Amino acid sequence: PLLKDHHTHPWLYSSLASCPDIRFVEEKKKALEIIANQSANDEVNVVIGWNDSLYGFSPGELDAFAPLLIMNTSLHYFVMNSAAADWLGSSFPELLANRCNREWIERNGAQLFGFIMEIMPCNALRLSSFYENLARQGVWYAEEMTMGGAAAIDIFDTANLTSRTIFWADAKSCAGLGEEELARVHGLKLFTDGALGARTARLSQCFLSGEKGVLVYDDGELLDLLAWSAELGKAVAIHAIG
Repeated sequence: PLLKDHHTHPWLYSSLASCPDIRFVEEKKKALEIIANQSANDEVNVVIGWNDSLYGFSPGELDAFAPLLIMNTSLHYFVMNSAAADWLGSSFPELLANRCNREWIERNGAQLFGFIMEIMPCNALRLSSFYENLARQGVWYAEEMTMGGAAAIDIFDTANLTSRTIFWADAKSCAGLGEEELARVHGLKLFTDGALGARTARLSQCFLSGEKGVLVYDDGELLDLLAWSAELGKAVAIHAIG
């Protein structure tokens, strides 16, 4: 029998599958070469897999490229150049104003994922390709932990993949769904802290670089969300690395 993946992000990962990936690139010079060779001038270029514990990018290095967004390997942090900020600023002013504020980003994770999906939109073809790749690895069933609202459900329907998927959504996405769409959501996904790659997971000690990590909710806020989920009759999944 094929396997089940109870925590993945097909909606997001299928969109990013065509992006240059520097996850296993340990030298910045090589990473810059990859970015230069795969950049296009007529779009915002997205690069994934950046491990910022190995190297960083100066504004001068980034501004040498066409519009460019580089995602941390955790997907909880990113950097961009001036050309990308100019391109995207009118559509995402709040996010771009807070892009260096890691606590704000963790508290507004849905906006960050929506931002990525706006640049690299998903479609039925990309989604089908992602599931074909899962099947080749022996995985048939996936739980989508970052469902992008009613539009995402439509694309899963178009790709005929809803029988292989269970949907989880963040609180903001759930609140924006109609009754019919909400009925198709299995549960509420809550982020109580950040990620190790972005140094925002709330560990018992500070990271070696000095960051403390982020708690997204206080106890009262978390209890209110749990109570709301119970009222909706939905399951709860809690991201809590630290």
